[in-house]
Amino acid sequence: MAGFDQPISLTSDHLFADLATELLRQGKSVRFRAPGRSMYPTIKEEEIITVEPIEPSKVKKGDIILYRSEAGVVAHRVLHIIETEPSMAQPSSLSPQSLSLPTQSSVLSPHYSFTLRDDTWGATSSQIEDRQVLGKVVAVERNGCEVDPYSERARIRLFVHAMGSCIKRWMRR
Repeated sequence: MAGFDQPISLTSDHLFADLATELLRQGKSVRFRAPGRSMYPTIKEEEIITVEPIEPSKVKKGDIILYRSEAGVVAHRVLHIIETEPSMAQPSSLSPQSLSLPTQSSVLSPHYSFTLRDDTWGATSSQIEDRQVLGKVVAVERNGCEVDPYSERARIRLFVHAMGSCIKRWMRR
């Protein structure tokens, strides 16, 4: 049979990214275990996070958003938002739905780009386009209890962690 000569190799990361993308674009929430440490101390590795869909125009500075990258899906904090004049939306190579003809609303929609950073205060920052935004992290499950990642306690914890990281870097010089 033609087309079955080459085996297709999909990793569980790709399958999860595709599934999460599809569910969020359908307006559904997703819950999953955080696979990494980049959002420590706000989100610890293996904690369960809940992500709800969000329109790029509703994203605010300080939000933790889940976005689609070539590597899969990533959650990072928004540092800066750049809004440009309304223009024709650019097609995304990341999803088949975005390859359709532009609608009236996509032609008149403002364009956003976001500068994101992890919470570990490493040198990791990234620039993404609005079409990559999938959702916003709305809750973290820690030790069986739901935690608000935007609470005063979470902000203090992040601030203390950031100051500690700065002091460590300064002392290493």
